Amino acid sequence: MIKLKEISKEDAFRYMGGDYSSINEEELKILKENEKLLLENINVRYVYKVFDIDNETMMIGPNIKLEGQSIKNHLKDCNKVIFLAATLSSSVDEFIRKRQVSGSFDMVCADALASAAIEDALKLIDLELINRFKDKHLTWRFGVGYGDFPLEFQSTFLDLANARKLIGLNLSDGGLLTPTKSVTCIIGVSDGKLDGNRDIMDSYSHKCSICNMKDVCAYSKYNK
Repeated sequence: MIKLKEISKEDAFRYMGGDYSSINEEELKILKENEKLLLENINVRYVYKVFDIDNETMMIGPNIKLEGQSIKNHLKDCNKVIFLAATLSSSVDEFIRKRQVSGSFDMVCADALASAAIEDALKLIDLELINRFKDKHLTWRFGVGYGDFPLEFQSTFLDLANARKLIGLNLSDGGLLTPTKSVTCIIGVSDGKLDGNRDIMDSYSHKCSICNMKDVCAYSKYNK
């Protein structure tokens, strides 16, 4: 069980388009107020499943293939994959909607804090996986829909991870995850060291520099 005690306000403010080093007292006060209220509404739920993968064909079992060159490159030399799904639960969606009544800035703060909170939760899950697979080498989390890995795989992913039943994760009619503050991703497992900044710890030390969206992402200028 994961219980967040705090949320990265620096990341949240960056998601709001700001530089935390220049935040003013009023903005910080509102951010902290929303953080306290949000923490009371967060219920982190997650599930992960481990599958064997054929590194050449990218097949998981006889019928499931991971499509796209980007996921193939990411899973180079991996013989297993971890399907990880996590959510802050529907109570957070409801909290964000209610904050709109308090004002637009409160709602923006709540939404940005929730985005930071799911990432904070995922970092704790990373530590759990690193400990579980301590004799292996793990890649950083590769999101469904990232690069040329089709977003349409989302439904298959939820089925394979049994995420609908176990953590209440579903898809909207438009194909988006619900609850909204949720993540689905794939982590590669290798017996040997990983090249090309693919190791799970590279996502912490290199941050935006390893992302293929770094040149067009508005947030990357605050995260170098």
